[in-house]
Amino acid sequence: MLQTVSFCSRHDAEKIPADARTVVISITSPGSPLAHLGEGFAAVLQLAFDEVSYPMRGQERNRMPISRSKVAEIVAFLRLWHGMPNGPTHLLVHGETGLRRAAAVARFAVEYLGLAHQQDFAFADATLLSRLREMAGLHPD
Repeated sequence: MLQTVSFCSRHDAEKIPADARTVVISITSPGSPLAHLGEGFAAVLQLAFDEVSYPMRGQERNRMPISRSKVAEIVAFLRLWHGMPNGPTHLLVHGETGLRRAAAVARFAVEYLGLAHQQDFAFADATLLSRLREMAGLHPD
């Protein structure tokens, strides 16, 4: 059962030794190559979508924000691995820089599953977090 969550940059995630007690949500930008993660993680969900609140200069019109189907994938992934009593205990979420998208998805996991964390979510993409909550039917106090 998942108990903890952390988030980091793609660069840092690619250096983390794979661990069968960890599942990963790997977030890249559309058109970017997949992250080169070590083999041996319990599972890796790979997603590509743009930041919602902070579009890159010049890319405002060609952005691909998170879709309902990607939110459904995240929710299903979290439910699956959280529901396994003897399964992985840690969720790692990475994005390109690890500050906005990864932090928003990690915070969502904390709220949705009650996972423990030790990181600050100050730079989490607030619009993405709101969309995750809304599409998952989660309404925080």
